[in-house]
Amino acid sequence: MPHAAPATAPTAEAACGTPHPHESAHAQVQGLAPYVDDLPEPRGTLHAAPILSPVAHGRLLGIDATAALALPGVRALVTAADIPGDPVLATFVHDEPIFATDVVQHVGQVVGLVVADTVQAARHAARQVRLDIAPLPAILTIEQAMAAESFVLPTVTVARGDAAGALAAASHRLQGRFAVGGQEHFYLEGQIALAVPGEQQQWHIHSSTQHPGEVQHWVAHALGIASHRVTVECRRMGGGFGGKETQAGHMAVWAALAALKTKAPVKLRLDRDDDFMTTGKRHPFAFDYDVGFGDDGRMTGLTLDMMANCGFSADLSGPVCDRAVFHADNAYYLGDVVIRSFRCKTNLQSHTAFRGFGGPQGVIAIETILGDIARVLGQDALDVRMANLYDGRPPSPAGAGLGWGQTAPASTAAPLTPAPGSSPGQALSPEGRGSHPATPLPPPLGEGRGGGRAVTAAAAAPLTPTLSPGGRGSQTPATATSLPLPPAEEGRGEGTAPTPRDTTHYQMRVEDNILHELLPELEHLAQYRRRQEAVLAWNAQNAYLKRGIAITPVKFGISFTATLFNQAGALVHVYTDGSVQVNHGGTEMGQGLHTKVAQVVADELGVPLARVLVTASATDKVPNASATAASSGTDLNGKAAQAAARTVRDNLAAFVSGLDGCGAGAVEFRAGQVISPSVTRAFAEVVKAAYANRIQLWSDGFYRTPRIHYDKATLTGRPFFYFAYGAACSEVAIDTLTGEYRVLAVDILHDVGRSINPAIDIGQIEGGFIQGMGWLTTEELVWNEHGALTTKAPSTYKIPTAADLPAHFKVHLWPEPNAEDTIFRSKAVGEPPFMLAVSVWEALRNAVAAARADGQPVRMDAPATAERVLRALRSVA
Repeated sequence: MPHAAPATAPTAEAACGTPHPHESAHAQVQGLAPYVDDLPEPRGTLHAAPILSPVAHGRLLGIDATAALALPGVRALVTAADIPGDPVLATFVHDEPIFATDVVQHVGQVVGLVVADTVQAARHAARQVRLDIAPLPAILTIEQAMAAESFVLPTVTVARGDAAGALAAASHRLQGRFAVGGQEHFYLEGQIALAVPGEQQQWHIHSSTQHPGEVQHWVAHALGIASHRVTVECRRMGGGFGGKETQAGHMAVWAALAALKTKAPVKLRLDRDDDFMTTGKRHPFAFDYDVGFGDDGRMTGLTLDMMANCGFSADLSGPVCDRAVFHADNAYYLGDVVIRSFRCKTNLQSHTAFRGFGGPQGVIAIETILGDIARVLGQDALDVRMANLYDGRPPSPAGAGLGWGQTAPASTAAPLTPAPGSSPGQALSPEGRGSHPATPLPPPLGEGRGGGRAVTAAAAAPLTPTLSPGGRGSQTPATATSLPLPPAEEGRGEGTAPTPRDTTHYQMRVEDNILHELLPELEHLAQYRRRQEAVLAWNAQNAYLKRGIAITPVKFGISFTATLFNQAGALVHVYTDGSVQVNHGGTEMGQGLHTKVAQVVADELGVPLARVLVTASATDKVPNASATAASSGTDLNGKAAQAAARTVRDNLAAFVSGLDGCGAGAVEFRAGQVISPSVTRAFAEVVKAAYANRIQLWSDGFYRTPRIHYDKATLTGRPFFYFAYGAACSEVAIDTLTGEYRVLAVDILHDVGRSINPAIDIGQIEGGFIQGMGWLTTEELVWNEHGALTTKAPSTYKIPTAADLPAHFKVHLWPEPNAEDTIFRSKAVGEPPFMLAVSVWEALRNAVAAARADGQPVRMDAPATAERVLRALRSVA
């Protein structure tokens, strides 16, 4: 894609814009990258295990630990009576006790701890503790909570226009209800903390956490001491996915209380079963909708009720549900609309953050509605989706050069993105991942290929897209609001311009919508129309194996919706040998944040990437850091680290300019050299000389996201700095006799802006998609009638495996920089690809519809297990 090269265009020596391995990859594959459980234990370290409630709701009358305390190696029992500070966790809503006291509120709630010499002894003893609980009625489902009006937070309503009037006047109208389940985080490293008491009431906490600052605050709050006495450190996590944003704090608080009582270091590591039983999941949702639409499938009115199962406490349910409301439009304009969000309180684990943070629940709601509209009208669902998109970008003014709405000549168009391992500017192989050959689509379930058409991206033309010119919310309870927004699209009089369809239902203007270019390009890359014909031909010829194909987009807002969290700090230290150390407030959970930050600093100082080291996240280095969440880790911390490195570079440039009699702006830093108009020196040589002349070689950096504002009481404003876009085309085959199915092919075209590290970004897209596919297909959480989670181990809870990966799986990157001034003009990539897996859900429903051939909506809940697919085939509600 042709465009003027930005000032920071990557050069042959640049770190940003080219693929690099994850900074810990070599150590990880050798087993040399330590996690919390691998750290050497201080002398005298004890181990704690939780005592769990076996009852969903009841009065806690007593704890009998006599048998447990008599076991060899058992040192102590820790309960609420041992808390010197506040017995309630320092959450925003202040509604979750550290240990259950008078009442237990879910199966698996922690009542206390047993501390012993070994982890095995502690766990064995914890199971010997007897709890005297008088059962109380339990609320276990959304339906029960709605009937009892049981909520953790007030209901929120967002409205625009006259939804009731629009529905009454609609040419077509459709009502429905469906549900989508939760999801276990299933991080490879379970929840763990090591609490080490120090001198003068000081504490050092090793925690597997996405938010060291919050862990610090929680531990200090529970111990009744000031935050400056607690240091929390996290070098890396073995996965987090949101499950270690707040809930890692529980482990740290429990371990610290045990260490306080025993006056010894204490490690608390949950085993997998206890992790399942104790921690929250992705929020299960139920939806009720009533939608009006025209003959072209364009929605004219919508009412949508979104009911979230929040569990027994608020945790992050408020902002999760807020983001679900924000993403109930996904990529589509909602004119006359009413959305109501119910935050239901049940006697289950307190559900929490998970990749996408409510966004996936909002997206699947509107995509399911549009899929059913297409089926009722007998139209292709992609056409219906295109008809409902927000307006595209306006054309650039005449004479302004290539800009929004303009397409460059095809002869000068750039390819999709560099292949991992290629040099800058090298074209991506047509297959989308690198130099491996394209693979034809596999035959469904052992049969021959429908229509004889093997589809690859090999024949796809290069992209010629247009060029652009350039979170989480607070938990404070808000009153229910019904906000009048700008009126919906009016009827068009002759000669009048159409009413703009570019403002969301929460009053944010969509300024950079690239989906009018991206979706047709994916349609071409994936050969969607041709494959759709092949699917129709296959289904006409095969009685029992049916295929389905679907394209769905994503528009995902990037920023914490609570404005105060959109800030970051970093430290950059340059040592006299020219090596560089970086510390920032973000945390590494495998997503490559430290790698990208190191790339940014390397380019800012003009040194090789190998000369930059990012150290463990710690609260005594960068204080008050926000959680690494909301897909904002690189946006925030990359900018802060760049600012710190730039200060050091400017100090060195000023020093060199004094030596060489030139302006500081004439001094360049690249390829490990410092170049003035008259002299070229090695970076290390300049650093050593600067030190000798008492020039500061370290600096801090700070960044806060611009342009954002958000009213948490009305859910309106500009909560997001920008949107990340993408789309996926998925094809599936189902066995109508058993409900079993296979994902045959996936093609993805995703917008990461100007990629800092294409290898890492493609890995995030692949991983996010597969995790989203698991949520919608095989990962089923089942609680029994007593409120006990029965799917609490890999034997019963099924995450995707390598065998679930489609044989044809191609990822392309949209080759356009971010219109906003982000680091390297990149875009966030952690969460948006997760929602691309909705294409698998829609493809499955299309296959079911093909088998039924009744032209009716497909009623099915997610995850689409084989059992649910079979029920949908048989039209069982």
